[in-house]
Amino acid sequence: KMRRRKPPLSSVSLSWLSITAAFLYNISTTCCALSRITSTTTDMYQANKVFVGGLICNRDTLQRHLEQTYGSIQEVVIPAQMVNDDNEAPSVPSPSYAFVTFHNPQHAQTAIQHEEKQSSNVNYYHDIKPYRIEINPKKERRQRREQLDWNLKEKIAEKSTIILQLATSHVARMEELLKAKEINIVGSCETDSRSISLLGVTSSNCNANELQAWFQSLPFPLRGLNKVHAVNPLKSFTVSNCHDNNNSIDESISRSAIREVTGRIWREIVDLDNYDANSVRIRLNIFPRSLATRLFQEIEDNNHKDEYDSKDGDVKSLLLGVLSPTDFTHTLDLIDITTNTGRKYKQQQHCFLMESRPRENKNSDRKMNVNIAEDNIKLVNSEKEISRAYHKLQEAFFRYPRGLPSDASTKDTFVAWDCGAAPGGWTKFLLGEMSDLLVFSIDPASLSPVVLNHPRVRHLAMTVEDAMEQWDNSLVNVDDAEKKRNCLKKWTGSRIDVWVSDMCLHQMSSQVDLLLLAHEKKIVGPGTFFVLTLKCLVGHSKEAFDEQVAQQRKRLEDGAHCLDLETLHLFSNRSGERTLMGYFQ
Repeated sequence: KMRRRKPPLSSVSLSWLSITAAFLYNISTTCCALSRITSTTTDMYQANKVFVGGLICNRDTLQRHLEQTYGSIQEVVIPAQMVNDDNEAPSVPSPSYAFVTFHNPQHAQTAIQHEEKQSSNVNYYHDIKPYRIEINPKKERRQRREQLDWNLKEKIAEKSTIILQLATSHVARMEELLKAKEINIVGSCETDSRSISLLGVTSSNCNANELQAWFQSLPFPLRGLNKVHAVNPLKSFTVSNCHDNNNSIDESISRSAIREVTGRIWREIVDLDNYDANSVRIRLNIFPRSLATRLFQEIEDNNHKDEYDSKDGDVKSLLLGVLSPTDFTHTLDLIDITTNTGRKYKQQQHCFLMESRPRENKNSDRKMNVNIAEDNIKLVNSEKEISRAYHKLQEAFFRYPRGLPSDASTKDTFVAWDCGAAPGGWTKFLLGEMSDLLVFSIDPASLSPVVLNHPRVRHLAMTVEDAMEQWDNSLVNVDDAEKKRNCLKKWTGSRIDVWVSDMCLHQMSSQVDLLLLAHEKKIVGPGTFFVLTLKCLVGHSKEAFDEQVAQQRKRLEDGAHCLDLETLHLFSNRSGERTLMGYFQ
């Protein structure tokens, strides 16, 4: 059977469709135009000011004519490019104009209304219109952001005594760590590279050298931290970045600004206690690197030496004589916290922080301003860890503010489950952290021989679900230590004391699901300590990750009544990872 064709549309229907489509198109076009107008410009009027277009006379003639016709005038402004040396309009025809301000706003409105009703006065000008300022909301928002950013930089310069140079992704983690040490956070700002930020802090309990030593004493690497700078708020200064004709505005800082900064460095060196050009050697720690390059190029340049003459002589030659990167007696920190937004400005303010300090220990550079990143690399390489995850658990145990299972003295044998153990980084840390610990490393993948052959490690080559099915709970409440130890040799029969998991699952909630399932099967119970790495797979922002982790934390609080919960964003965590720790009640 053949399908019946639908009858074709009549000419009347087609005309109605075309009319409807045209009507909808006009409405959409009008709405887009209105939204574009309202979003791009905002008009502002001044009642006593008018715009005079098509100007064909000089300023005095225009002012005299308008005062005789409408009223007294406060000011007449003609743009400089439209006026010649005789204060007259140029002879060549051009779109000249003027802005006229009346003393009385009523006189300005009368001039506008009068010119609209009558023909143009060809002897003086063509027309008079209301004075209007068009403000771009996007430009206004950008200027507001730049002003807020500058205010923040001024606050950092006025209150900070220590500046930390670190990765932008680790600023929140560093703030969390410093608050635990009762160090006040002033603020942070991004630099030109966007990936590096400067964090300003202040503390009455420690100085830059002591904070540096504390960072280096930590057992885990501070990933993302590059340098620690000492600054003095009283020595901060601002330099106007005015580019002259010999400089390209592509340069972030002009030569005149570099010249002023060089003079400041020299005055800081001369003001040192017991300054002697023959014995004092200075090591410069400068941020950013581009500023250091420009400074050393300027110091080594033999031109323009007359601009640096002082009572001490040639400043450039004297600076070259006292600077030494290795064999030094003092350190001078110089930081430019001003950041560009990618736009080229002919003038820009640069805010600098500076401080000088003597070298405390000539036999070691560790208490001076050294690169923390190099120390972190040495720490990781010296440990020869099985995997990067080793430092996750190491930092988690160190930063947990409450007691750990190893602090309890009532138990002589501890049992731990390392879920998703391969290749064995967390298992190795647990073996070193607790001497009387038997670790069950649960993972279908193979373990590293370093932990696989250890006498206190049992490798269960299976999934966590299978391990829970085979775990015998008949001896959960056994108090006999010998019987319990014999049972543990067969890896069955005891409630575990420590549950750690760094598994990467398809859903983050599955990490909590497994722990709650173990609690339901009484594999974990009162007093069990757990460490979970929650890996967020949905979202891109810090707020989204924190919200997801908060939901999983609430599940543990409500479903298992967990105590002393702590959520940390460790330095070894990725951006979407959070570490959750606590005890079962």
